[in-house]
Amino acid sequence: MYKKKIFNKNILQWFTSIAIIVVLIFQCYSMVSQYDYLSKTLSSLYEEALITTVDKYRAIQFSKLPKKSQGISLKYNFENKSGSSMDSLINTDDYVLQLRTESEEEKLTPDQVLYKINSYAIANAPFDITELDSIMSEVMKEKDILCDYDLIVYSSKESKELDATNRSIFNESSSTYSTSKKELDITRDVQMYYENPASIIFQKMLYYLMFSAIVLIVVIWAVYYQWQIIQKQKMIETVRQDFVDSMTHELRHPLQGALSVAEVMENPSFMESPERRSKAISRIKTNLDNIDQLLESIVIKSYSEELWFEPQLEVGNLHDVINEVITSFALNYIKRVDFVTYFDENLTDVIFDPIHLPNAIKNLIDNSIKYSKEKVRIEISVILKEKWIHITVGDNGLGVKEKDLPKIFKKFYKIEHSKKNHGLGLGLSYVEWVCKMHKGNINVESKYNEGSKFTISIPFINE
Repeated sequence: MYKKKIFNKNILQWFTSIAIIVVLIFQCYSMVSQYDYLSKTLSSLYEEALITTVDKYRAIQFSKLPKKSQGISLKYNFENKSGSSMDSLINTDDYVLQLRTESEEEKLTPDQVLYKINSYAIANAPFDITELDSIMSEVMKEKDILCDYDLIVYSSKESKELDATNRSIFNESSSTYSTSKKELDITRDVQMYYENPASIIFQKMLYYLMFSAIVLIVVIWAVYYQWQIIQKQKMIETVRQDFVDSMTHELRHPLQGALSVAEVMENPSFMESPERRSKAISRIKTNLDNIDQLLESIVIKSYSEELWFEPQLEVGNLHDVINEVITSFALNYIKRVDFVTYFDENLTDVIFDPIHLPNAIKNLIDNSIKYSKEKVRIEISVILKEKWIHITVGDNGLGVKEKDLPKIFKKFYKIEHSKKNHGLGLGLSYVEWVCKMHKGNINVESKYNEGSKFTISIPFINE
C-alpha cells in the first residue's frame, strides 16, 4: 500500500539544532567584536584622560610661578634651509634656557617650543601627586570612565619610580593595563595603570546585550515554533494514513463476505434450496449490519473537543443498562467471556445520558475483549461513594505499558498491540469526552500483560 513519505524527524532535529548553533555563534561573534571595539575605545579614552590631566596640572603649576617668571621673551635665529640649525634663547629674570636642535629631523614647532619652556619653568616647582590624582579622578568622571587606577611618576632620564598613588593596582599580572608615559616636566614623566575595565565595558554594552538576548530568544522561539508546526503536521499525516488503513481493513471484511455470498447465490442450484437461500440472505444482512454499526460508531466517536455538548439527561436504572450491554456482548462475540458484576444496592434511579454513557461503557468492554488473552474475565462494579458514582471495568487482558498510559486518551492514538487489531483510536478519547460531558473523569490502572482497570467517575444525580 502506498504511503506518503513523511519528513525525516532526525533531519529536522539536526536542521533545528544547526540553525540555533549558527545564531548563537553569530551572536557570540557580534558580542566579542563589540567588546573588542569598546576595549580599544576605552584605552584611547584613558590616554586622552591622562593627557588632559597632565595639561591641567601643568597649567595649574605654571599659574603658581612668580609673575616675573611668566614674562618670557623669545628670539629665533633661523639660518638658511641648508644650515640645519635653530637657536632659541629664552631670557627671564630667573632662568636662562637654551633649546637646541641637533639635527634637521628634530625641528620644533612654536607650540613644541612653548611646551618645552613650560616644562623647564615648572621643573623646580614642588610636586604634589595628590593634586594630580584629584585632577585625574575629575577628568575620568567627566568622561564616564572612572575605574580603579594607579598613577606612577618616573624620572625622565633613568625611568626610576619617584612617586605613586599606591592603590595596589600596579603589578605585572596580565590583568593590569597601562597608558603610555606623558611628560610632566623636563625631569618627570607620569603613567597610569588600571585593571581590566570589563565591568565598564559590560555596563556600556548593557542595552546591546539586552537587545541581543531578546533577538536570540525570539529566534530560538521561532525555530522551536516552526519545529512544533512541522511535528504536528507530521503527526496529522500519520494519523490520517492510519485512519485510512484502519477504515479500509474494517470495511473490507464485511464487504468481501457479502460479495462472496452474493456470488454463491447467483448459482441456480443453490437458490433452489429455501434453507440455503435464507442463510445466505441472513449472512449478507449480518455483514451489512456490521458495516452500518461501524459507520455509526465513527459518527458517534468523531466528535469535536472544541464544542461543548449538553448531555440529554434522563432518569434510568444504571444496573439494567449495564446488564443489557453485557447481554449484547455475550450474544455477538464468538469468544467466551466471563462477566463478574457488582452493583451498589443504593443505586437505583440515576440521571445520566442514556445514549452516550452506555456507549462509553460498551467501548471499555469492547476493548477488554479485543485486547485480551485466551480466557477473558471482565469485572464490572458500580458503587456510590461520597456522592460520586464509580463505574469500574477491569480485565485480565494484555494491559498497557507505562509509557503509553498518558497518551491512550488522545484522539486517534493507538498503542502497539492495538494497531494489530486495526482499531480507529477513537474509543478511549470518546469515553473521556463522555465523562467530561457528565462533569466527571476517568482513571486507569494497568500492568502490562496482566490487565487493566478503567474507572468512570460521575456526580450522583437522582432528581
